[in-house]
Amino acid sequence: MRGTVVGLIRIEVPCPHCGEKDLQLLRELVDNDSVVCRYCGTIIDISSEDWRALINEALDRYSKIMWR
Repeated sequence: MRGTVVGLIRIEVPCPHCGEKDLQLLRELVDNDSVVCRYCGTIIDISSEDWRALINEALDRYSKIMWR
């Protein structure tokens, strides 16, 4: 079930360089410590405790929705 959830859900990730907000697959956020801004190419670090907590919270919330 988790594979299905993370494969479909997108999370908004703001770029600290250009300020644009990109929708990244939750699967990519779970599996990686960084993502690339599709607008300017900046590598966005998502390895901080705050980002990991946000990603885990999203994973838990969407998993609960899918189990209903």
